[in-house]
Amino acid sequence: MNSIYNDNLDKDRLKDIASYESDLCLTLTMGCAKGGIEAVRKNRIDFKNLVSNADETLERLGWKWLERRKFLRQLLRLRKDEEFWDGHGRGLMVLCDDKGFFEAFQMPFPLENNVVVDRRFYLRPVIPHFQENILFAVIVLNRDDTQIVFGDLLHEDYYAARPSGPLTSFDEYLSHFEFEKSLQFVSKNVRGTSVFFGHGVAGDKAQDNARLSDYFRHLENWIVTELRKVNPDRIYYAADDRAEGSYLKVVRAHHPEMERLAHINTASSDPSKFAKLAAERIVNEREMRRQASIGEYRKRIRQDRKTVSAGIREVSLAAHDKRVEKLLLPASTRDKEWGHIREQSHDIEMNVPDGEGGEIGDELINLAVIETFLNGGEIIPLNDSDHMRVGAIPQYAALCRW
Repeated sequence: MNSIYNDNLDKDRLKDIASYESDLCLTLTMGCAKGGIEAVRKNRIDFKNLVSNADETLERLGWKWLERRKFLRQLLRLRKDEEFWDGHGRGLMVLCDDKGFFEAFQMPFPLENNVVVDRRFYLRPVIPHFQENILFAVIVLNRDDTQIVFGDLLHEDYYAARPSGPLTSFDEYLSHFEFEKSLQFVSKNVRGTSVFFGHGVAGDKAQDNARLSDYFRHLENWIVTELRKVNPDRIYYAADDRAEGSYLKVVRAHHPEMERLAHINTASSDPSKFAKLAAERIVNEREMRRQASIGEYRKRIRQDRKTVSAGIREVSLAAHDKRVEKLLLPASTRDKEWGHIREQSHDIEMNVPDGEGGEIGDELINLAVIETFLNGGEIIPLNDSDHMRVGAIPQYAALCRW
């Protein structure tokens, strides 16, 4: 497999990597300092130390010096890559195996320093971030500056898409289609002066609302097209009362589902404001979902013990059997549990050492995270305060489908 330095890891690619198995998979993860020359220097030293740790692990497995040197050569080459280290993210994950697989990913979030040899890549620190990643869109309904703000929660990034031509603004639309002229006519009175026939004050307001609805009807075609290009996970809209009423009347039946973000004055066209509001909404919803999962565990442990697993052995087997709906585990990756799942006895042989005596075990927490991820379950990271506040939850727990 070709070598690649990559910062474009997405959920689909992560699923491919999660499905990958080999006789020996080496994973290096580390947090990266941000800043100037000193930060780059520190990151390269930290990486060098991790490579040394990897070399020691391979030596414990019985690999000779020349074999280790050959296996680690791309890691050594990466350490010397000036351009790579100048463009680092907040975290780094490097994956390689004994069959020539090698990829290095710069991450938009920090990672704990780890060197793990397993039969799968050590994705436990990464999967929860990508599972929770949300692509969102905010449709900003503004007569003067309609836009769609697209955002990526994981990368904390956003951009604004705006229509062109007559749809740029309501005034441009009126000017292009000459609505003013088409809705009035001119005659002469008996004194020979021009008279403009409209509909009076009430009629003018009704006609203005009709024109605004017509503008949004045409704008809706552009909005749907833009949304389909990105296919966001969440769609919100922001508008004042008048624009909201006019737009919702013309929304097409096949328009993707959307939520009202907030009742705000959209006179400000700064897209960062709408991106921030959407990100806050999503983070709050995530926390509510996390707390609901904790509450659901406490409820089931009292009422329906069969659909709950507790402890690393039970949880690992439940994940292996594709039963885990929600996996609750510590957010930190400091602790590791090693073992082998024995298919014939449907049991786990615990405490198989990492690399001792030439045998490579499975890091069981990582394996449970991977199996849950691949089978449509959700990983719920818990911090220390969660366990202190709700002591009924063990260190590793799962809500199961059956």
